[in-house]
Amino acid sequence: MTCRLTTRFLLLAAVFAVLTACDSGSTTGTTGTTAATGTTPAAPAPSLTLALTDPLGATTTFVPATVRATVRDAAGAAVPNAVVTFSTNAALGTLNPVSGTALTDSAGVATVGLTASGLTAAGAGTITAISQVGSTAVSGSSG
Repeated sequence: MTCRLTTRFLLLAAVFAVLTACDSGSTTGTTGTTAATGTTPAAPAPSLTLALTDPLGATTTFVPATVRATVRDAAGAAVPNAVVTFSTNAALGTLNPVSGTALTDSAGVATVGLTASGLTAAGAGTITAISQVGSTAVSGSSG
């Protein structure tokens, strides 16, 4: 009996380790085909990623929080001075500034504050951010 429990525990621990090692971010797949190679990797594209952080900078899912959007060009370099527009469900959260816009800094990061819209506001919501890198629109969401 002890051997069976130990085996089940080890199997469960292995599954948990595999799942926690998986990256929850998105990856770029392959698109297109060529006669010579069969597939062609997708061209690098600009990106916008979002994170919610607490006052100490740690990732959080609670409010109040700071929403951080990081904008990168196709080469992965930070995009400074880009306008980022944030939005969320107004019944659940309020952005600061109220306009929901911010400029990226030299590291390509724009931030806004997020608080609950009222004492009774509750539920899961989504935060979305959009920006422009050259002629390419980029967006990201969290929630």
